[in-house]
Amino acid sequence: MRSIRALTAGALGTALCLSLALAACTPAGQPGTGSEPSGAAAGQPGASSAPDTAAHVPARQAAFWRVMDSVQVLPLAARVKALEVRLATMSTAELEQYLLGYVDAHRQLYTWRHWGAASAFFGFVSDDVFFDVRGWVMLHGSQKYAQFLTDPDSLGGFGVTGDGEEVSEGELLDYAPTAAFRKPGGAALQERDDLNVYASLDKPTGEPLPEDVPVRELFPKNAAAGEGKPWYLPDEMPEGLEGELPEEQASELPGEVLGESPEG
Repeated sequence: MRSIRALTAGALGTALCLSLALAACTPAGQPGTGSEPSGAAAGQPGASSAPDTAAHVPARQAAFWRVMDSVQVLPLAARVKALEVRLATMSTAELEQYLLGYVDAHRQLYTWRHWGAASAFFGFVSDDVFFDVRGWVMLHGSQKYAQFLTDPDSLGGFGVTGDGEEVSEGELLDYAPTAAFRKPGGAALQERDDLNVYASLDKPTGEPLPEDVPVRELFPKNAAAGEGKPWYLPDEMPEGLEGELPEEQASELPGEVLGESPEG
C-alpha cells in the first residue's frame, strides 16, 4: 500500500481544479476556541450539508474537522490537494488550530485496539502503514472517523476498492500544510513538536490486546470484510496472527498486536 503514490496526470488536473474551486467558494474557518460548534460556519457555502461534528469529536479538534469536512464533497483522491490550497489561505493562528486538531485526531486513533482492528482488516499492518490507515480514516470526515473511533470493527463500511492504493492517501495528508509552512509564521509552526504528529506520538495507548486471542477473533467483521480482497496481505503474516513472524516483520509490529509477548 505504502509504495503506491502516483496519480495520473488527468486525475491530478481534476483534483487541482476541484480544489481551487473549493478554495474559492469556501473561506477558511476561524480558529477553534474549544467551545464553538464544529460544523461549517453559519452562512458559509456548504454549511447546510457539512456534518455537525460537535457530537462526534472533541471540541479541541473542531478547527481541524471543520476544514476536513468541507472537502468531503470531493473524491478521496482530490481531498489532499484541496486541503493544500485551503491551508495555504489560512492565517498563522488558523493553521495552528488546524494542526493541533490534526495531531490530536491522530493520537486518538493510535491505540492497540485500533491497530489490531486494522490488522484484522488489511492483513499485516506495520507501524508506518498504520500511520497511513489513520490518515486515510481521517480523510473520510468526522462522522466516519467517529464511527471507527467508537467501533474499530467497522472498517468494512469504508468502501476500499481495487488493490487498496487509496489508503496511501493517508500519508499524504501529513504533507498538506507544506505550502502553508512557507508563509510568514509558518516555519515556526513547523518546528513545534506539539504540532508534529511524529514527535507527538510515542507508543499506542490503551490496554494491549489479549495475547492468546487472534485479532481476527477480536474483530470478526473486519476479518470477514478484508480477507480475500486484492489489497489484503495474507502472505506477510501467519494465519490467525499466531506463531512467530520473520524477524524483520516482528520488529515492525509489536507483539501485543500479534497476540505475543513483546519479548517473544
